[in-house]
Amino acid sequence: MESSTQSAKKDLPEEFKKIISEFTQALLEVCPEYNNGDLNNDLKSIILGEATIENIETLYTYCSNVYPANIFSIMGKSDDMFEND
Repeated sequence: MESSTQSAKKDLPEEFKKIISEFTQALLEVCPEYNNGDLNNDLKSIILGEATIENIETLYTYCSNVYPANIFSIMGKSDDMFEND
């Protein structure tokens, strides 16, 4: 049986790197306080253009696990999803 990590790697969309890069850069323009040196290393590597497939797969796996489970909190602009982190 495949683990969720193996499944996410197999389903990695080609455009994910571009989307996550543009999203992160836009977020940092709007909220520059997040660019304080604590930015996730995988995100840093993508926005600097130095990403490896492992960086991209790690972020995709994370997004695949977090966002679907919290879609209603995201749409409802609820802070509940940040309480467990």
